[in-house]
Amino acid sequence: MIDLFGKSWTRDELLDRVGDMDQLAGARVGETVNGHERGAGFIDMWNASGLRLTVLPGRCLDIAHAHYNGIPLCYRSSQGDVGPAFYEPQQYGWLRSWYGGLLTTCGLTFVGHPETDEEEEGIELGLHGRISSAPAQNVVTSADWEDDTYIVRAQGTMREAVMFGTNLKMKREIRMRLGEKSFTIDDCVENRSRTVTSPLMVVYHTNPSFPLLAEGTRLAMTSQRSVEWLEGREVQPDQYQVAGPPTNR
Repeated sequence: MIDLFGKSWTRDELLDRVGDMDQLAGARVGETVNGHERGAGFIDMWNASGLRLTVLPGRCLDIAHAHYNGIPLCYRSSQGDVGPAFYEPQQYGWLRSWYGGLLTTCGLTFVGHPETDEEEEGIELGLHGRISSAPAQNVVTSADWEDDTYIVRAQGTMREAVMFGTNLKMKREIRMRLGEKSFTIDDCVENRSRTVTSPLMVVYHTNPSFPLLAEGTRLAMTSQRSVEWLEGREVQPDQYQVAGPPTNR
C-alpha cells in the first residue's frame, strides 16, 4: 500500500486514476544555457509528497534546489547555478561557483581551507576540492514500479583523476519513493588505479536556510565532539543547538 493524499492506495487503484504516473512522480532532464548556468544542466525530481528536488548532472549530481510544499529548504548564493567550466581551483576560487543548494559534495582528495601539500611537491589544494565541479557521466533517470513501490531515480558517475596519480571514481544514486517525505543518496567511491594509493576526504556540505533555518530553530542531534569552523575550537551544544538572528559572520 502507498500512503498518498491522506489515504492508502494499491498500485492498481492508482493506475485506474491516472493516465501517466508522472502526474504523481517522475524525473525530467533539461539543459541550462544562459550565462554562468551553461553546462550545469538539471534533473527535476518529484514524488507527490510535496518534496521536489533539482539535481545538477553537470555538478556532481548535487542538489541545487529543494522545496517542500512550495517552501524552500536550502540556501542559495548570489551566483546562482554555475556550470563546471567556470570553476576556479586556486585558493578560495571555489566560492565563485558555489550556488549553495541543499547538498554540495566536497572532496574527494581534499576538503577544508586552502593549503599547500608539501609532501606532494608543493601541490596547491584549493578550498573543498574539485569533485563538486565534476560533470557526471553515464547519467540515467528512471521512474517505475518495483513490485508495489514506485521509485524515482537519478544516477551517474564522476571522476577525480590525474595522469600518473589519483584515479577515483564516484558512483551516485538519488532515490525517492512515491508519497514519502524523504529521499536517499547512495555514494560509492572506488580507487581505479592499480598502482597509486589515494587520500580520500568527503564532506556533505548541506545548507539549510530560511525559513527552515531561522531565529529559534532547534538542532536535534547526537554529537561526541563539535568544532567551530573558523577557529577550530570545540563548542558545546548550548552554543549551536538554537539558531540566533542573522549576523555579519
